[in-house]
Amino acid sequence: MGFLRCMCSLLSISDCLSIVFDCRYIPRVLFLTPEGQVMTDMKNEGGSDQYKYYYHSPSDIVNTMKRVIGQKSQAQKDDL
Repeated sequence: MGFLRCMCSLLSISDCLSIVFDCRYIPRVLFLTPEGQVMTDMKNEGGSDQYKYYYHSPSDIVNTMKRVIGQKSQAQKDDL
């Protein structure tokens, strides 16, 4: 499993609303499945309820990345 970082710039709020949810603030970090679905449960656990996908520090992002890897590993074990 790996991660791909992508920085997107949207021209308008209507563009944002047609692509993703929760886009009233920027920047934010979203984790997606290989199929391109937003993993809504993977948010900044140390963040605020209002800005669930905003990360104050790189270590917060790393913590969520570890949770994503753990979830993927568990799913692979369950498939066996």
